[in-house]
Parts: sequence; C-alpha cells; structure tokens
Amino acid sequence: MKLKTKEIENELKVLKNLVKWFKDRIEPEDCGWMHTTIDGLRFRMKVLRSELQTRKKSQEFTEQHWSDYL
Repeated sequence: MKLKTKEIENELKVLKNLVKWFKDRIEPEDCGWMHTTIDGLRFRMKVLRSELQTRKKSQEFTEQHWSDYL
C-alpha cells in the first residue's frame, strides 16, 4: 500500500506519540514486551522516514528488505 506524503507525516506523528505513551508506562518489572513494542514502532518510523527522504529526492520508492534498514 502506497501512502501519500501527508499520510506518512501523520503516521509518523501518531507513532511518535504512541512510543511516548508506552515509555511513560514502563515499570521496573514485567514490561519487556513494551520494550519490544517500542522497538517495532521505531523500526516502522525509520522505514517511513526513509520513504519520505526518497520521495523528497524525487525518486521512486521501493520497499526494501527489513535488514537493509539496520
């Protein structure tokens, strides 16, 4: 699914707020799944930022394999 630039920017804002929400609720014990979730959200943000950068360079964006973002 190809998103419009404005949709990507909005999704980035939502993901950023969601990461902040999770971080505020982390407790010293039994919250490992929250750290995993935050990492997944950050990865999605990295992919979206990469797509935005590519669009700004006026190139066709093709989604890469997840390992290419690491």
